[in-house]
Amino acid sequence: MKDISAKIKKVRELKGFTQKYMASELHMSQNNYSKIELGRIKFPMERIHKIAEILEISPKKLLVFNVNQIFKTLANQPTNQPT
Repeated sequence: MKDISAKIKKVRELKGFTQKYMASELHMSQNNYSKIELGRIKFPMERIHKIAEILEISPKKLLVFNVNQIFKTLANQPTNQPT
């Protein structure tokens, strides 16, 4: 469960969302939401679907999310900066 918890946290951070915002959207306390990201509580697949919806990512992409792949992809994209 810690693996998905870490992925949720990383995507939330990349989106610029706060734990307070996520907790509000999930109708729970920020303290309980924090426990999700820390992997301290188990949650059903339905909760993963709702979290993915809030994070604007498919549940499947959330489950296989790899932050290293994101940075690798970004590093390989051309920039529009003048040389």
